[in-house]
Amino acid sequence: MSGNGRQGVIDPRDVAEVAARALLDAGHGGRTYTLTGPEAISVPEQAAVLADVLGRPVTARDLSPEDTRAHLAGWGLTERAADDVLAGMA
Repeated sequence: MSGNGRQGVIDPRDVAEVAARALLDAGHGGRTYTLTGPEAISVPEQAAVLADVLGRPVTARDLSPEDTRAHLAGWGLTERAADDVLAGMA
């Protein structure tokens, strides 16, 4: 479902660092921050970066919404959670 859509991917360690600072430093109460990565890249581009870092092939498959829903159900997500994931991906 991602096609060649691009997004600013963020390293989870960076998200954790921002969260810690927002929670511990004065002045962040009631504020909202939009986090984004250094560049917008597609899922196939993400797979290529991971393959380079890991030194092995990493593939990405573009699933239909129905196949994505079935995959999410296989992970144990509820129908509502799957709907939310699909809405976010759209």
